[in-house]
Amino acid sequence: MSKPLGYNSTQIALHWGTAALIIYQFVYHEGIEEAYEQALEIGIYAQSL
Repeated sequence: MSKPLGYNSTQIALHWGTAALIIYQFVYHEGIEEAYEQALEIGIYAQSL
């Protein structure tokens, strides 16, 4: 049985896609955080159905 030489293109794309989403979350989390805190202050927030 031969040994794989590296990662295939799908694995590489998934890796970098996940990394990009994590970086995006770190950069843009403040807007979501502020909206959530404001919703809690005025009593409007998403409820489970």
